[in-house]
Amino acid sequence: MKTLLTLKQSTLVFLLSLSWMPLFSQVPEMVKDIFPGADHSIPSFMAEINDAVLIVAEDSNGKELWKTDGTAAGTVLIKDINPGTGSSSPFFIAALNGVVFFRATDPVNGTELWKTDGTTAGTVLVKDIYAGATSSDPSFIASLNGILIFKAKDLFNQTEIWKTDGTTAGTVLLKDIFNTWIGGSSNPYPIATINGVALFGATTLSNGTELWKTDGTTAGTVLVKDIFAGAFDSSPTFLQELNGAIIFSAEDATNGTELWKTDGTTAGTVLVKDINPGSVNSSPILLTELNGMLYLRATNAAVGTELWKTDGTASGTVLVKDINPGKNSSEPYFIGIHNEFVFFEAYESTHGRELWYTDGISTGVADLEPGVGSSYPGAMGNVNGSLIFSANTFYPGGEPWVVDNTSGSISWLKDIHPGVASSYPYFLMNGKEKMFFSAINYENDYAMWKTDGTAAGTAVVKSFDLGPGGLEMEFVADLNGTLLFAAADPVHGYELWKIPSPHTIEASAGVHGTISPDGAIIVENGDTQVITITPDANFCISDVIVDNVSQGKINTFTFNNVTAGHTISATFAPSITVYKDADNDLFGNPLSSFTACAIEAGLVMDNTDCNDANASIHPGAPDMCNTVDD
Repeated sequence: MKTLLTLKQSTLVFLLSLSWMPLFSQVPEMVKDIFPGADHSIPSFMAEINDAVLIVAEDSNGKELWKTDGTAAGTVLIKDINPGTGSSSPFFIAALNGVVFFRATDPVNGTELWKTDGTTAGTVLVKDIYAGATSSDPSFIASLNGILIFKAKDLFNQTEIWKTDGTTAGTVLLKDIFNTWIGGSSNPYPIATINGVALFGATTLSNGTELWKTDGTTAGTVLVKDIFAGAFDSSPTFLQELNGAIIFSAEDATNGTELWKTDGTTAGTVLVKDINPGSVNSSPILLTELNGMLYLRATNAAVGTELWKTDGTASGTVLVKDINPGKNSSEPYFIGIHNEFVFFEAYESTHGRELWYTDGISTGVADLEPGVGSSYPGAMGNVNGSLIFSANTFYPGGEPWVVDNTSGSISWLKDIHPGVASSYPYFLMNGKEKMFFSAINYENDYAMWKTDGTAAGTAVVKSFDLGPGGLEMEFVADLNGTLLFAAADPVHGYELWKIPSPHTIEASAGVHGTISPDGAIIVENGDTQVITITPDANFCISDVIVDNVSQGKINTFTFNNVTAGHTISATFAPSITVYKDADNDLFGNPLSSFTACAIEAGLVMDNTDCNDANASIHPGAPDMCNTVDD
């Protein structure tokens, strides 16, 4: 990682010399104008089911449940749950046993629990939990042992924990946790699932908001531990599963809000460490997990809010580095992971808010905006092993940057909005070998870009400009490699688009030669791929077969505008020795030999001509009586 510290010297001169690269040929396609004309359907993802994607979209029927297989014909309204122009506004709850559970609103039942198998007939109300037009407002708790645990409100028990097996009869109150004569709700909320039980937070009059668990039975729905004893709230908040335990934050009377862990039992629910000693909170917030360690942001009175790590034990919970020395805070935020290093944004008085990195032992900074100025790096994602992030410097402004997978060097990826203007890159989605992101280009248009992690492989895909205040692009789903996203143009409004799935070119070579690239080559839809065939020394290309059709003895082949999968293979044969036949008598000069792949005009394989300047003189010619051996 030494190259990280020399980024200014190693990258800026090179980057200033980059020319504008040609645009990719790949073009997104509109799947369907769901709300015809310039009106917006604003499609959003709900769930995947049976090789299709359930989406919520709006048309003249209001906001309802749709599905798409990535084609116009396969993008259809499943059911107008709230008939007419009213919206049912479906909201995903859980997928269980091939069925998707969601909540939706109709004028008769209010907002209740529904399910769908992706068909109209299979889209039905599960149960009107709060009878009549009043809403039960169901929301997810956990999927457990073939049933769905959720919270809902009814007339008698207020907001409590319920369960369903997908049938009306099997949709029942699991337990009235806040069970007092004055009524009240336990308002359960999800935490995690471990060792066959679902953990959740819930409130009672005597215990406050504490950690509970359920195995799906009434008897098995119990308080795990009253962490903040009495009617006070520990307010447990999930952080991460780690090494067979659930790491969470919670508050007690002695330690404040600190780091805890549980295995789902009372004895196994313990304080990990009082990071900020005494009753003052450390308020741990998860950044990321790497190699069995959780990296946290936590507050300690002596060092401020800094970067910590934990393996789930007290001794293994330690400060990584006091980045902003003393009681000052660096307030780290997660950026990404690259080559066993965690990258994060943090503040330090001599560098400003910059890009930092650590492997848990050593820690360093890349000062992208030198001095006390800040680059404010932001997370985007990884592609082909390289970490892509955004940063805002005086030059080139707010642009995408990259931590290279091979060298580890840090450089800006491309000056999309040239000069000091900013493109404000925003991550959208990852393909197999490309990252797609939105950015403002040199024409001040919102455009989709893609990158393979290199400057040469970073280019605009399509502009989706709607003018000032236009809607930005949003990722919807990855459907078997086809990337679905929502975007707007002035003609169709905000609708469903797609980038077709990449295609595979299978390239292979026989012995005594190579084909490059080889193996399964992933090519984005509409892109170009050049294949090079090279024989070994003393061998020649015998034939190149593309999609079972001979192309002859060619050394390159170009697949243009790739819209399907292809195959290409090459075979090789030994080269031959040929001799010059200057007199065209089909006998060659033994003193003039060549290595060739074919017998061309003026060359022969015979080398027995003793006079290549006279066609009448060669082996087997009639012997003339002229005192010459001809």
